[in-house]
Amino acid sequence: MRPSGKGRPPARALEPDAAARPRAERSAAELPSRPPGVYPSAPGVPLAARLKLPRSEPIEPVAPQRDRWLLRHRSGVFSPGPPRVESSEAGAAARAVETPRAARNGMEHVRRRIAVVSGIRSEYDILYAVMDAIRSHPELELEVVLTGAHLSSRFGASAEWALRDGFPVAERIESLFDSDTGSGRVRGAAVQLLGLSQSVLRLAPDFLLVCGDREEAITSALVGAYCNVPVAHLAGGDLAVGNVDDSVRHAVTKLAHLHLTFSEKSAERVRRLGEEEWRVHAVGNPALDRFRSAPPLERRELEKELGCALGAGPLALVVQHAISSESGSGADQLRTTLEAVASIGCRALVGMPNSDAGSRAMLEAIREQAALYPQLHPIGTLPRDVFVNLLRETSVLVGNSSMGLLEAPFLGLPVVNVGRRQGGREHAQNVLFVPHERGEIAAAIRRCLSDPALRERIERAPQPFGDGRSGPRIAELLARAPERERLLLKRWTY
Repeated sequence: MRPSGKGRPPARALEPDAAARPRAERSAAELPSRPPGVYPSAPGVPLAARLKLPRSEPIEPVAPQRDRWLLRHRSGVFSPGPPRVESSEAGAAARAVETPRAARNGMEHVRRRIAVVSGIRSEYDILYAVMDAIRSHPELELEVVLTGAHLSSRFGASAEWALRDGFPVAERIESLFDSDTGSGRVRGAAVQLLGLSQSVLRLAPDFLLVCGDREEAITSALVGAYCNVPVAHLAGGDLAVGNVDDSVRHAVTKLAHLHLTFSEKSAERVRRLGEEEWRVHAVGNPALDRFRSAPPLERRELEKELGCALGAGPLALVVQHAISSESGSGADQLRTTLEAVASIGCRALVGMPNSDAGSRAMLEAIREQAALYPQLHPIGTLPRDVFVNLLRETSVLVGNSSMGLLEAPFLGLPVVNVGRRQGGREHAQNVLFVPHERGEIAAAIRRCLSDPALRERIERAPQPFGDGRSGPRIAELLARAPERERLLLKRWTY
C-alpha cells in the first residue's frame, strides 16, 4: 500500500528540458524532494549529503571535492561542518590540522592537543582538575568534547559548567535518547560513536582522554583505536561487581594506550590484564583536587544555593543510582533507602540519580517520598564548589554512589553503601555495606552518627586514592608520554 502524500512537501516543478534529462545529470535543485529517510549512496557525494534525517534546516548542495565533513548531532540533526578552505594561509592551516601532528614539518613547536571527552556531571567533577592542568601546561593544548547527559536539561544541562569554567568546548554531541531502558543507552552510544569519529577527524588530537566506564569511555576508545589516536584512560583497573560498568571499564583498558589509575591496586590489575609496565601510572583520583582547593562557603550562603535550611542537627545526604542488572528494581530500592533515612528523623538532602536505565522511575520515587516525609529535601545538579561544601557539612552519606568510596574518605565522611552496586570495590575504612533492608540501613546510619570509635577509625584511616594533587601529575604524564608510533603499537605481557 502506497503511503499517503499527507505532510509531504510538494514536488518542485521541473522545466521541460530538465525533466527530459536523465536523473543523474540533473542538479540538486531540479530533483523532486523526498520524505525523510536514508537513501543509497551515490558516487562522489559525501555522507552528510546522503543522510536525509528529519532536520530543521536543509543541507545545502555540496561539491564532490569536499569529502570530509563534521557530522554534529545537534538537536537530533546531523549537519555538515564548515567547508574546507582550499587556498590562502587559512587553507594551509586547515591542511596542517589534518596532517598527523607528529609528522608535521616546518613548525618550531607544536603543543600536544588533548581532546577530553565527558558525558555526565560526576565525570566532569573528576576531570575538572585534569582539564585545568592541561590548559595551564605550556606543552599541551586542551579541547573539550561534551556529550550524553551533559546536554540534557533533565539531568541539569551541566554542559554550561564547562563554559562557565572557561574550558574550550570544541564539540557537543547529543546522544541521550528519551528512554529509560538499556537499549536506549546502546542506541545513544551508536550516535555518540558516529559523532566522535567525525570530531576526531576535525580536531586531529594527539590524545583522547576519557574517564571511567560509561558509554563515552568505550566509544572514545573504539574511535581512538580505529583512527590511530592514542587513548589515555583514567580510572581503569577498578573493580565493581554486578554492573555492566565493570565489563566496559576493562574493555576500555584493552583498547587504551596510557593507563592513569586511581590507586596502586588498580594499577596492578591493569598490569595483570597484560598491559606493559611503562603504560601504567597510579596517579590518584583528580576529583580530590577540588576537595583540597575549593574555597569554604558561609553556611548562610550554602543554604541559599541549596534552597533550604540545613538546621542545627545531623545532616544526611542520599545519592543512589540504578544498577544495570537490577534496573527494574531501582525505584523500590530507593524507596526503602529513603524510608530508612526518614525513620532516623534527621534532615536529609536527596540528590538526583544518573541517566542509567531505571532513573526515570527513581525520580518519581524521590518526589513521592519527599511528599510523604517533610525532612527529605530533593536537590538538583549543584556547582562543584557548592557540592564540596555540602559534603563538608554532611554527617553521613547514604546510597550507592562511587563518591562514597573514592572521595568521601578524603573528608573523613562516614558512608552507608546500600546494595550491590559497589560490591567488591576497593575502599577505605569509612564505608559500611548493607543490603536493601530498611532496618539494616537505619541501624548503619545511627552507628555512623553516634559511634565515636567508628568516627575515630575513619579519621585515622589511610587515603588509598591520592593526595589531591593529581591534575598536574596527569598533565605532565601526557606531555612526556612517548610518540604516537610507540603508543599505538601495543604488546601483551601474557
